[in-house]
Amino acid sequence: MESFVGEIAAYARQHKPSFLVVMQNAEELLSSQHLRNALDGVAKEDLLFGVAGEGRENSAADVEASLGFLKMARNDGLPVLVIEYIRDNESMAKARRLIEGEGFVPYFGPRLLNSLEREH
Repeated sequence: MESFVGEIAAYARQHKPSFLVVMQNAEELLSSQHLRNALDGVAKEDLLFGVAGEGRENSAADVEASLGFLKMARNDGLPVLVIEYIRDNESMAKARRLIEGEGFVPYFGPRLLNSLEREH
């Protein structure tokens, strides 16, 4: 997979230098320096909420595992975008503090992502 992404990135940038490659989820792949070198950014859905159901907090173990990989990307200077599908203000505030505290960029939206909603 990392070779495939690297080849796509190289080909696309050869034809359009401003082409961006942003990986979504599958953060375990970020353990590969080769893959991280091919990326321009990383997006992660459901980092803190939603693995066990809509609006439910993820286990500490799941969050820590994902954070370990996402921090590799951040430490390489890649922007990390985190998408959470939560609606209540208390959960959003908690999530925003953690996400921004890690130097990541939060977005709170509808799961279908069929519209851009205003953040609360």
